[in-house]
Amino acid sequence: MPRFYRSKGVPEYRLAYLFFLSVALWLLFNWLRGIIWSSLLETEIAEFGVLEKSISVDGLLIRQETLVTTPVKGRLRPLVEEGQRVRVGAAIAEVLPGSEGVRTAESYVLTASRAGVVSYYYDGLETVLSPEMLNELDLDKLATFMETAQTSTSFSNPAVRIVDNHKPLYLYFQINPEKLFEVEIGNTLSLYLPGKEEAVKAEVVRLEKEAEHTTVLVRLPYQDHLLNQRHISFRLVTDSYRGIIVERSLLVFKEGKAGIYVMKAGRIYWQPVKVLGEVGEKVAIDGIEEGSELLTGPLTNLLETLRINP
Repeated sequence: MPRFYRSKGVPEYRLAYLFFLSVALWLLFNWLRGIIWSSLLETEIAEFGVLEKSISVDGLLIRQETLVTTPVKGRLRPLVEEGQRVRVGAAIAEVLPGSEGVRTAESYVLTASRAGVVSYYYDGLETVLSPEMLNELDLDKLATFMETAQTSTSFSNPAVRIVDNHKPLYLYFQINPEKLFEVEIGNTLSLYLPGKEEAVKAEVVRLEKEAEHTTVLVRLPYQDHLLNQRHISFRLVTDSYRGIIVERSLLVFKEGKAGIYVMKAGRIYWQPVKVLGEVGEKVAIDGIEEGSELLTGPLTNLLETLRINP
């Protein structure tokens, strides 16, 4: 009589072993895939910042200052370093009469008529341009000073300038209305002054709008490094955008929507974003968290071309 054998099933412990082995291999595969992609793809960390659009402007500085003159002619010998603050009545310079420049009984000592910072630079506009006259001054006439004011160190008699560094500066400029956003008296403007890396805040105190140009007068904190400058070229911020700042080339458009590739946990995702503004080759975007890992480099473009999502 034929014998029948009952087949023995796979032991349960072997099934469990195969299950855990499959899970481990799957995790290992994803881990290795993440390492491989991370080594092949270039990335950068998303950082929050401010993107600013600015234009170059020429301006005229007005400050609280006094010109101290001498009744005698001769050679001026400074007694105080330029830029040093002095009190009222302090000796600031000596005038040595004659061409030899030798001290005699006729030598004349200049004293400070007010407290302030000493400067041996003067241009003849100290008595014409003063903060006290700004409310009555015709702003359009200031444009003539932009063209005619020159440094003058050859007055008939020597002079020394005393600047009150405890008082604010005023800055006059004209600009094309199309280049300046809507601004009113009391608004705050951001200026990048020469010799200054950070923007300076300035308050609009007078404003005259015409078809050809807009005339602006702003008040700003005193600037030590501009002691001897009357005319300056500066940059006026006309627009600013706050968000994640990236290169425009990182944007990838799908169905008319802007997005950017983000790497997370070894996988790559296309994340839609909102473009807030752009300046040059950089854009400010919203929709990406700060600290996210953004894909850059040529392989990113290859992924988009092949429509691959590793």
